[in-house]
Amino acid sequence: MSAAVALKESVQQQCARLQQAWAHRGDPVDAGSVAVVRVAMGVLIGVNALKILTSGEIDLWSVAGEMRMTYQGFGWVKPWPGAFGPPSHLTALAMVAALFACGVAYRVTSVLLFVLFTHLFLLEQSLYLNHFYLIGLFCLFYAFIPAHRRFALLKRRADIQTTVPRLAIWVLRLQLFIVYFYAGLMKLNADWLAGAPVDLWFADTGTDGPFGALLSAAWLPVAVAWSGAAFDLVVPVLLLTRFRGWAFGLVLAFHGLNHFLWDIGIFPFFGVAATTLFFAPDWPRRLAARWVEPARTPAGAPALPWWVTRLAVVYCVWQLLFPFRMFLYPGQTRWTAQGAKFAWRMKLDDRRGFAMFIVEDKATGARTTVHPRDRLNYWQVWKLAEDPEMVLQFAHHLRDEARAEGRDVAVYVHMFVSLNGREQQMYVVPTVDLAQVERSFAHKDWIVPLVTPLRDAIPSDFSGRSP
Repeated sequence: MSAAVALKESVQQQCARLQQAWAHRGDPVDAGSVAVVRVAMGVLIGVNALKILTSGEIDLWSVAGEMRMTYQGFGWVKPWPGAFGPPSHLTALAMVAALFACGVAYRVTSVLLFVLFTHLFLLEQSLYLNHFYLIGLFCLFYAFIPAHRRFALLKRRADIQTTVPRLAIWVLRLQLFIVYFYAGLMKLNADWLAGAPVDLWFADTGTDGPFGALLSAAWLPVAVAWSGAAFDLVVPVLLLTRFRGWAFGLVLAFHGLNHFLWDIGIFPFFGVAATTLFFAPDWPRRLAARWVEPARTPAGAPALPWWVTRLAVVYCVWQLLFPFRMFLYPGQTRWTAQGAKFAWRMKLDDRRGFAMFIVEDKATGARTTVHPRDRLNYWQVWKLAEDPEMVLQFAHHLRDEARAEGRDVAVYVHMFVSLNGREQQMYVVPTVDLAQVERSFAHKDWIVPLVTPLRDAIPSDFSGRSP
């Protein structure tokens, strides 16, 4: 048999398997695994809301600066009114998350959780985090999935359905596969494989403590960078095979190290909990059967409506393709940041910089220098170096402020950014009047192309951020 014939038969076999699997997309499977993730997600969202509420982070959500950095197209999303708006929002989110975790009034609390969490997420662009985006997507899924059919606080009738359609498990698994695998693909660039951003993060962490000597080792950043890329590319594939137990062990180790090395909030805990979806859907019931009599899993779930299947396919195709929109823009995404959000670029680059905004009165020619740190909260200033969209938005804020005073002004930006330890270089063309540039999804041709080469070594005293 020739290689071509063998390849053809292999492809035909795989296509037949896919067709058979697709035919069983509506089959009922145990709801235990999605219920476990429901409980974990509700607890983590509630704990995170309380953490924000009781710490200094509430100032970021309360917009301690003078403006909000909104997502394009979502400027209509406003904070709850009044001085107690953000605290009330976070309190409501924590309460709804607790009810959601307990499976109480699930049809209502699942929708409310999605609305409240997404509303909070869309309030401030500078607080964007990939894992908040992921949790928001899961909240959307769970508004459709009957994940309250197991592990609900209130007792239910003995004959109630305790299954979910197999399609629900598939979509959740595909979403997690995309997150892991695409994060690995994004790491396949020269900066990451040279360990440049990791070197900077270890320098920021410091060399004190029991692991100080290890963190200062010259070989460690490159080793961490390569192992991180390998993990993201290999583990999601292993999770789909009989080696998923070993892969889950790697997930535990990976997220455990992330939790102790970097301040990335609830993501390590959510990542571990969500990855259990790759096990058999009935794993909680089989685990519980070691101590108690297993409950019967009724069969015969209602058929999936045609529109559910179509909607799931459209969603999956969108998630597969949307992250690659970055390649529609000229230049390197890690420098221009165009298309970087919602693309699973998970803790990938280190950008440090500072900016001055020059407001020029067109009538008198008088110029005023505005430092962002005097007008924005510290996190917005921190994130300006990472997102030119925020630079443009602040320029428009200064323009609109002047127009409200009856002045017509031009706004120029003197901005310097260091990418992954490079020498700082100019980021915005200083002769472009950003007051005349409208917000859009088009290429930002006022970004200066990246020209500085990557350094061979990162100085230990390197710091590119303005105070």
